[in-house]
Amino acid sequence: MESPRESPTSVRSGRPRDQQVASRLRAAARRLTLERGYAAVTIADIAAAAGSGRQAIYRRWPGKAELVLDAFTEHAVSEVDTADTRDLAQFLIRTFRALAATGPALRGLMAYAQDDPEFRIQLRDRFIAPRREALRSRLESGPNPVTDPDVAIAAIYGALWYRLLLDEPLDDEFAVRLSQALTGHSGLARPPGAS
Repeated sequence: MESPRESPTSVRSGRPRDQQVASRLRAAARRLTLERGYAAVTIADIAAAAGSGRQAIYRRWPGKAELVLDAFTEHAVSEVDTADTRDLAQFLIRTFRALAATGPALRGLMAYAQDDPEFRIQLRDRFIAPRREALRSRLESGPNPVTDPDVAIAAIYGALWYRLLLDEPLDDEFAVRLSQALTGHSGLARPPGAS
């Protein structure tokens, strides 16, 4: 359940919030987390990089974890979920390429979530569950649908997080091999990167 401070429909007195401030804060949080890693970034760093004060953050988010989660969720929605492809291999390639930049930051969020049960629920509900649903739509309606989407989702995200947490490659080749293992088809007419 959203807190009143986070709800966009809450009635407030005083000056309305500048939505550009929230956008600048998310952008700064994402950039700094990618550059330094989650643990090395502070609320003060994010506020300074966004040209804002710390109170601007605390009026919108309970803490750093929630702000960083918002920043990465926004990126995942625009870069992965809206990809115009039903092909599983292409979807995985796009996802893995996005993780090349965001993987270390997501490892940091996952590590933080292990010690904070409330944040772990937010990470699952706001970031992981929507990605699973985006994947499910590809698995059920793509050119090579799988027979058991629940098992396929567990296999894909199990492999993804396993490799991500161990810093093993999530490259185009692995995306194609994983897709082929689940569907029996590579989904690609030629290897990724071939002209």
